[in-house]
Amino acid sequence: MPQSLSRLFSGKIPSVKDFNHEIDALPLDEKRERLYPIFRIAFTSWSVLNDKCRMFIKRVIEHDRQIWLDYVLERTVFGALRYHVQFPEALLKAVKIVEYENRNGKISVNHLSMCMLTAFDYSYKLSTMGDYLRRIKVDVEDGLRFLGVVRIEGSVWG
Repeated sequence: MPQSLSRLFSGKIPSVKDFNHEIDALPLDEKRERLYPIFRIAFTSWSVLNDKCRMFIKRVIEHDRQIWLDYVLERTVFGALRYHVQFPEALLKAVKIVEYENRNGKISVNHLSMCMLTAFDYSYKLSTMGDYLRRIKVDVEDGLRFLGVVRIEGSVWG
């Protein structure tokens, strides 16, 4: 509820900029201590929050994506529900083709990485996944394999 969010801030929700600036100055344990109650509200009260509260929570999460990801994977059922990928590098190459290359790299790699790490059982940190998605090379053979083109005796058939 919006009341529970304002209760965290003694009645008045600060601007996201001010809050994030304050959080940035804290050691990691204190950051978690301040952010985890906000994350709990996001999970328990999202449907009854007003747009201002939702935007506040969304922007706080976007600012501290790794702490959010740690919370989701370690303190909620989502950590136990992630899909174990049979061919993790192939999936990342497919994601690179579909989501990264088609948009000429004009995406939030951190957002894409956060989504991948929430859904799939990779043991990377957010920054590692982002670096991997930026740097992974997709060659013609990867593209053909992704499209389902089969190589038979040196010929390509579609």
